[in-house]
Amino acid sequence: MTCALHLPDGATVSDFAADVYDVWASGEISCSVQRIDSTGTASQMGSTPGTGVVATPGWTTLADDSIVDPVIDNLQYAYSASCTLESSSLWLAKVSVGYVGAP
Repeated sequence: MTCALHLPDGATVSDFAADVYDVWASGEISCSVQRIDSTGTASQMGSTPGTGVVATPGWTTLADDSIVDPVIDNLQYAYSASCTLESSSLWLAKVSVGYVGAP
């Protein structure tokens, strides 16, 4: 699953998180935030550790605060978040991006 992110120009991304649910702990979930340049080349700004195939079933929050190239430049890049769900027993509830320094 991938979605576009609309973040304020000049903001500094501080962290991102994904709220996920694993029904039977039979698959793995991992999420990331990318920036994409005008050629379509994506570079990863941050990624969460995966839940693990033998994760405890239920709700969990995957998070990362070690962001690479954190300053938003909407003139040069587009931004997206994506989560890989390796099984139909996995759900993604939301992705949130924390930032500072912009209105």
